[in-house]
Amino acid sequence: MALALDALLIAVGLVLATTGIFIYRKALYGFGGLLGAAGGALLGTNLAGDWLLVLGAGVVGAVVGIWLMLSAYRMAILAAGAVSGLAVGLYASGGSFASPATIADPLVLVGLLAGAVVGWLLRKVIVLVVSAAWGAALVSIALSPPIADVTNVTEVVDAFVSPWLYGVFVAGIAVQVGLYGYLAHSGDSDDPAPGPLARLR
Repeated sequence: MALALDALLIAVGLVLATTGIFIYRKALYGFGGLLGAAGGALLGTNLAGDWLLVLGAGVVGAVVGIWLMLSAYRMAILAAGAVSGLAVGLYASGGSFASPATIADPLVLVGLLAGAVVGWLLRKVIVLVVSAAWGAALVSIALSPPIADVTNVTEVVDAFVSPWLYGVFVAGIAVQVGLYGYLAHSGDSDDPAPGPLARLR
């Protein structure tokens, strides 16, 4: 059972690390649609047992679920960029959360807004890095030796952070960048966009 789980983690991790930038939208559509359809069908069943109502509720739920999932993804990208920009702004201005007045510094606010904009423009880069990181983490967890006696969190982290983590992360980014560049250059990309930022967005 443990070997089967490890094999599954390795397979999912490698797929995620090397194809994340290509499958993330389809995964969002599928996950949001399934959750929404299940919720809609459940609601329709509770309201009335008529199969037509249940089917209609499932379809509406799938549409709503996809919309909510895409909205959550967009908000997460904006939040990640904004938080990163805020941190850069705080560092550049010498501000600190310990002194709330320093957060109102114009440089901090500019950093927050700039981070949100850059995060949105380079959202595919964020997806690429995050998918490679998660895929590498799954592979590392699967290949890490079992932990017999855990006394603190540091031991768990050290056990999971293996050379596989760094190797799969770097290889995943390289594969995704290479494939995306090839598809964009050959015109086969499913999301071509004109302009200098096309390959990063």
